[in-house]
Amino acid sequence: MMRLPYRLSGLIAVGILFYASYGLSNWNRRVA
Repeated sequence: MMRLPYRLSGLIAVGILFYASYGLSNWNRRVA
């Protein structure tokens, strides 16, 4: 596993969380 700076890894984690929630809301809207 790559060694990332704490701030960069935190930024990536936040980005993934936002992307996942955005994709889930789009998927729910498409299914509904």
